[in-house]
Amino acid sequence: MFTPAGLLPAAVMNLDVRALLLGAAAMTRRFLDEPFERNPVLQYAAVNYLMVTECHKPIRVLSSWSKKLEAVGLWYDQLLSESLGKQGKGATPLTTVQTRDLHSRGQQHQDGARDKFINNLVLKAPVQPAITISMAEHNEDELNQFNRKGLPDILSAALRGTNLAYFDAARPTADLLVPVLSEHAIGQLLQMLIARHGGRGPPASV
Repeated sequence: MFTPAGLLPAAVMNLDVRALLLGAAAMTRRFLDEPFERNPVLQYAAVNYLMVTECHKPIRVLSSWSKKLEAVGLWYDQLLSESLGKQGKGATPLTTVQTRDLHSRGQQHQDGARDKFINNLVLKAPVQPAITISMAEHNEDELNQFNRKGLPDILSAALRGTNLAYFDAARPTADLLVPVLSEHAIGQLLQMLIARHGGRGPPASV
């Protein structure tokens, strides 16, 4: 991703390539310098490794709670498969988008074989101001209870409910929080996933 083959298309799409690299460099510094309790790379690696080796859950689900992050999941599928799928080892990646896939995939994840670990990829701040539900004079559809609520609120409630349902069924999950959809934040996210697999990203200073 952080090579000319990945950066040139990003630049053509008018993305801030420098911010992307600065975000990746910032995550590299955290990976190398931060202790475990504040190190997202080591925490993510440890949890997912233990889920495969100790808990016998070889299927790793990256569940994106924003359609805008679906491509990250598809890229991660390739990264995980190519990096760790060797010598009879390696988790099997699966990308889903919520709540689009919640009815089909969610049912299988909650009640199917206990061979999955779910990493929720959550975008905390919306890209644009949310359109909210307004009060209706007659409230025929009984939506006034959701007055001033928008799609981010609905997604947040769906995530809490889904995690609770998985918890009640003893299905493990973890949340990866992306603070905002920006080149700097995405650079950090991609580098965290690359570093977790022993890959090489940009140097600590860009």
